[in-house]
Amino acid sequence: MMFKFDGFMARSTLRALDRSHAMITFGPDGTILSANETFLAMMGYASSDLQGQHHRMLLPVAERVGAAGQAFWDDLVRGTPREGEGLRLAK
Repeated sequence: MMFKFDGFMARSTLRALDRSHAMITFGPDGTILSANETFLAMMGYASSDLQGQHHRMLLPVAERVGAAGQAFWDDLVRGTPREGEGLRLAK
């Protein structure tokens, strides 16, 4: 049996993820494009606090200026997936 992942299923899956996971979207340069309601509620921000700001605002000071933070974005811009845990600052 072939399982086809059509547009309806893709949209349904994205809606389910949006309702159940904290998600934030960035531009290639690290600029925050959007954050869903779950992320905003969990972190204590309003959308207007984040939109257009750089991701580094969510990082502890030591990570904002270090080489590891730049390497993280360099990898993402190249399309290299990253996984792991990181501390992010709530409002």
